[in-house]
Amino acid sequence: LFPRLDAGQRVLDGARPVFTEERVIGDRVGITMIDNVVDMLDPIVDAQGGAADEVIPLVELVSGATGLAP
Repeated sequence: LFPRLDAGQRVLDGARPVFTEERVIGDRVGITMIDNVVDMLDPIVDAQGGAADEVIPLVELVSGATGLAP
């Protein structure tokens, strides 16, 4: 029994982290970016999935300023 326990402990002692620190940092950056986009879009989209009242005037303003079609 003890050799098996010792072998198991050696496996655990030799284990390395699954994710490197760089990968964790990269994931956090991506998650933060998505969080910022969601926070930005929250007031633009209403509960039914349509556009909030401010969106149409904003689109018209940008369209007029850029000359692009809405």
